[in-house]
Amino acid sequence: MAFRRILWLAVLVLVAVSVAERRAGFVSGSVEGQSLQAAWAQTATIATTDFLSILPEIPLPAGFVEYTEEAIVFDKPAGRIAEAAAFGATDAEVVRQFYADTLPSLGWQESGELMWLRDSEELRLEILAEEAATQVRFFLRPH
Repeated sequence: MAFRRILWLAVLVLVAVSVAERRAGFVSGSVEGQSLQAAWAQTATIATTDFLSILPEIPLPAGFVEYTEEAIVFDKPAGRIAEAAAFGATDAEVVRQFYADTLPSLGWQESGELMWLRDSEELRLEILAEEAATQVRFFLRPH
C-alpha cells in the first residue's frame, strides 16, 4: 500500500510539472537526459482529456488527468462493466458539485450519494481527498 501511495505522489508531481510547463508555454524539458514525456511513459500511462477514455460520456473536471493504467472495461451482453480513475488539484467538494451539475445534463439521474442511473447502467463515484490532490474513481455496472 505504501508503494502505491509513493507511485501516486510521483505521478502527481510529474503531472503538476507538465501542466505548469504547458501553461507557461514550454514544450521541452528533460529529466536526466530524457524528455518529460519519456519520463512520464516510464512512470505511468496518463491521458489528459476532457472525458474518460474508456467512458467517453463521462466528463472530467478542468485540470483532472485520467490514470489510464487502472482503467478496465468489459462489454458484456448484460451491459458494460468499467472502472476508471482520475486525479487533479481541485477540492473534493468542487468535484462533487461538478458531477451533481454535469451528469444530469448528460441524461444521468441521481439515485443516491454519488450514484447515477442512465438507461440500464449505474454509475458510482468515489471521491477521495488526498494531501496534494483529489482522486475520483468511477464504477459503471449494469442496473
